[in-house]
Amino acid sequence: GTLAKIENRLIDLGINGKVERLSLLKSVVELVTEGIKTGALTVVAVGNDDTFKKVLNVLAKYNIAMGFIPIGTASHVARVLGIPPEEKACDILSARLTEKIDLGKVNNHYFFSTVEIPAKQMVSVEFDGKFHVTPLHFRDTITISNFGPILGRSEASIANVRNPKDGFLEATFQPIKSALFAQKKMLKPSVFLGKKLKVTGGEQKITMVADGKTVLQGPATIEILPKRLKLIVGKNRLF
Repeated sequence: GTLAKIENRLIDLGINGKVERLSLLKSVVELVTEGIKTGALTVVAVGNDDTFKKVLNVLAKYNIAMGFIPIGTASHVARVLGIPPEEKACDILSARLTEKIDLGKVNNHYFFSTVEIPAKQMVSVEFDGKFHVTPLHFRDTITISNFGPILGRSEASIANVRNPKDGFLEATFQPIKSALFAQKKMLKPSVFLGKKLKVTGGEQKITMVADGKTVLQGPATIEILPKRLKLIVGKNRLF
């Protein structure tokens, strides 16, 4: 099968290491931490974008390089990192071209691309302790980006990759259409940069979505961790 082809290609390239598979008995956290304790200097996630995110959230706590072998052709992460699918990705690992990129952190959760705060929530965002932004009538969708809205989005959004090595988060306040505010001039987004954002709201908890899928509750502190993740990338990466 596909995994056998990948393992054979790794052997051909002289890349040796312990191979572990997820099961009901062992989680990503257990597998990765056990590997690091036994001396692993690089951890390679094999799977889809969800696999990548799970491994990333464990590795972010350690100074360990991360590689990625995508299964199938639907990986947005692989497209951004310049990694071809399946056994072809082994050649990228062999070349070992690495980039240190920024990571986002929302409370105790790490994120690769964005945290989105859906509209119709009472939200105020403080930027680096200097100023607050409160959306007009709470009708803005707020997207806080490290890499841009890559995960959980359409293929078209991949072209909108921002610099993941600049040490800043980019917060976009996008008004949504409504019967009262349908004019084009009301739909222009506002964009602010910051390193540490504090998101607060009214009496109700704030709902946030990290990397297109993980649902989190606010209030929250969202910060950038400069050059926190060491990634093995390809020459055709989008940054």
